[in-house]
Amino acid sequence: MLHAMRHGAYWCSNGYDVLAVNARGAANWPWMRAPGANVMISLLTGEGREQCVDWEHRWAPLLLAQLRREIIHQQGSGQLEVLVRRVCRDPLARRIWEGTADVQPRAYGTTRPMIMPPWGAEPVEITVSAVTPVVRPDLRMVCAVPAPGVTPFPALSRDPRPGRGSGSAPRPGRGPSR
Repeated sequence: MLHAMRHGAYWCSNGYDVLAVNARGAANWPWMRAPGANVMISLLTGEGREQCVDWEHRWAPLLLAQLRREIIHQQGSGQLEVLVRRVCRDPLARRIWEGTADVQPRAYGTTRPMIMPPWGAEPVEITVSAVTPVVRPDLRMVCAVPAPGVTPFPALSRDPRPGRGSGSAPRPGRGPSR
C-alpha cells in the first residue's frame, strides 16, 4: 500500500519513529533514509527543519502542540517524555514549547509550505494527512499531498527507496525493525 501511493508517504510509530518510507517520500525528505529517523526530532531540530518554510510560525507550534497532546493521550509514555527532552535541547524549540505550544488536535489536515528536493528551491504547499489502522493504533501512515494548484510531481530520476520495509504496516506483535 505504501509504495503504491504516488505522494510522499511513510509509516511511523506513535513515538514518531520512521518505520518505512516510499520512494517519493525518500526523495521529498532525504533525512528519512537514515536508520533511526524520528519525524519530530528531524522536523523540530534536525535536517527536516531546514525544509519547513516559516518553521517558527507555521510548523513548530503545530508540531509541538501535537506532541503535547500525544503525551497527554499516552500518559506514562517514557518514549514521548524522552522525545520532548531531546527536542527541548534546542533553544528555539524549547522557547516555543514553553511559551506557545497549546494542546490541540494533530497537525494533520493542515496545509503548510515545505521545500522538497524534487521541486527545487521553491516552497511547495502540502497538506499532511494520516491514517491509523484499527488493529494497530500504535502506528500511523502519513502522506503529504501537494495543495491544489501546485505543479504536479516531477518525475523521480532514480528510485531512492531505501529498502526500509515492504510498504505494509508492521505485523501485530512486531515493533520497528532496527
